[in-house]
Amino acid sequence: MGRSHLNSNQKAVIQVMLEANISTKAIAEEVGCSLATCTRAKRSFVGTGNPFPPNKSRFNAVVLAPWAVQELLDYLYEKPELYIDEMQWFLVEKFSIFVSKSTIQRKLKEEDWTNKKLAGCPDHGGDGGVL
Repeated sequence: MGRSHLNSNQKAVIQVMLEANISTKAIAEEVGCSLATCTRAKRSFVGTGNPFPPNKSRFNAVVLAPWAVQELLDYLYEKPELYIDEMQWFLVEKFSIFVSKSTIQRKLKEEDWTNKKLAGCPDHGGDGGVL
């Protein structure tokens, strides 16, 4: 069976139905596409907030949804000693989101997150003093 591409109307319906938290089986039946297509769209929607992100190229960076970045930051406040690869596994194990180490580093930089800030913060195990 050949692979057919979804038109813009079908993609819009899938996105609206995903936002309404409707099952992938019901979406597939409504839109007239395969369950695998809807499952892929849902996985992408959960991870990035977009069920049909643009094709990857070396010019566009992987997007990590704001809620996933916040979850990672919350986890880092609990365990500030984590290495980047441990952060990567946290996202995979807890949310089934795979992003590269460079994406994690970029997001942490965008959030202005550093271990040094936590070391001086009494709320997060630091003594509040100078490093």
